[in-house]
Amino acid sequence: MINLFDILDRSHTGEKIKEEKQWDLRVWKKAVALARDFNIKYDPRYALVTDNKMADACFEAAVILLSEVGVFNVGTQRVVKFDQEEIRKGLGQRKDELILGEGRDRFRLGRRDMETFSPVRVMAGHFACTDEVGPKLYQAMAEVQSLDIIEGFNFYGMHAGRQMEGMVHETLAARYQVSSIRKAIARAGRPGMHILFYPTSPHPAAMISTLDAANGIRPTDAIEISPLPELKIENNLLAVAVATTEYGAFVNSDCASMLGGFGGGPVENAVIGTAQDIQVHLTYRCDYCSLANALPIDVEGVSLPAALWSRSMNALAYARNIRTPVFSYVGAGPEPNNENRWRELAAQTMTAVASGAHIDVVRPARPYRPNLFSPLEIEFCNEIANSMVKNRISKEKTNEIIMEGLVPKYKPLYDTPTKNRYPLLKGNVFEELYDLNTLKPIQEHIENYHTAKKELTKLGIEFE
Repeated sequence: MINLFDILDRSHTGEKIKEEKQWDLRVWKKAVALARDFNIKYDPRYALVTDNKMADACFEAAVILLSEVGVFNVGTQRVVKFDQEEIRKGLGQRKDELILGEGRDRFRLGRRDMETFSPVRVMAGHFACTDEVGPKLYQAMAEVQSLDIIEGFNFYGMHAGRQMEGMVHETLAARYQVSSIRKAIARAGRPGMHILFYPTSPHPAAMISTLDAANGIRPTDAIEISPLPELKIENNLLAVAVATTEYGAFVNSDCASMLGGFGGGPVENAVIGTAQDIQVHLTYRCDYCSLANALPIDVEGVSLPAALWSRSMNALAYARNIRTPVFSYVGAGPEPNNENRWRELAAQTMTAVASGAHIDVVRPARPYRPNLFSPLEIEFCNEIANSMVKNRISKEKTNEIIMEGLVPKYKPLYDTPTKNRYPLLKGNVFEELYDLNTLKPIQEHIENYHTAKKELTKLGIEFE
């Protein structure tokens, strides 16, 4: 397999591109041509992809895109190229099963097989917290027994009462984040739980400082090292990849591509997104991915059909052709406890599960304030995933539930101009939904959770 020194060498010897827009245009043009050549077509009647052959074609188009275009190192302004043999050999050497966590919290994370309706693992986190609320919120999350992986938080611009500025403060904040999560999971009785460090800062010193078996990231945990859209890498993150793999911890990549602009429409965006997923295994040595692909330019519309379809194509192409386990982000435009957030979380969960991914429950797409998460959402999404697996709900039935039962109810939100939309998306922060002494949800939140489940039951989701 190509090694990190090869990546570094090519980052200094590859083709020079001075204008980033020139790179973006190159990627987009090639993706458009490949989507046409491979006959990849979007049907607006569908929220998820039901054609396995088309997903395989998307994967092959992504391999060609990566081999002919490469990735762009934004630091050196040079193109890192791979040939198809390197790409396929590199993917073939990745593991299809990982052992995460330690002690009684140790578990196997494997690939999902859509044909056998294999079980779904659950990850959650990835939002901004305040110093005061973060430890309590993360303890409440860890107390949800269906949660397998707890993904870290960052700060809403402030830490320890100060604006975060510079490498020293960012390093202190990064270490505080992980140590506070270690304490939170211990209080919840799950000290060995697998932690995914969500970087407070992309500075390599801050990220590497968390590699600390006593109080920080253990070799059984992971660091998130994410590429820039579209098909871009950074020298500082290559440094983190080297340090993390040498230390023995796992690498996760939060792979994102933008739907619209140079990220293209649903079809070419799926090709670009899949190429993005492939490249992180070669450049950052990713062990397992979290897909945040198909983020619309109007990012709050992340659960609209075109975005769901493109993410579904991306996840299905990945699940069928890459050996490693994959998660798909389960987010929404609205804030917690908003009735449409429940609907969008359901649509996102169902799309992910039907497309071969595990689920990663995350914050609102455009967070306007900190502490926007409810641990009850973890259980809600897990129950939907378990119902789909247990009852072997088909892709066709899944699409019917989403397109006929859910999308018509939340789509009108996004017909409202962005500047006027927030009142329609507003919900509640964690401290308004949970008793901070008992860390249990308040009665109103529980009632809204049951109301959301009843609505899904009428649409065909059978809960235990």
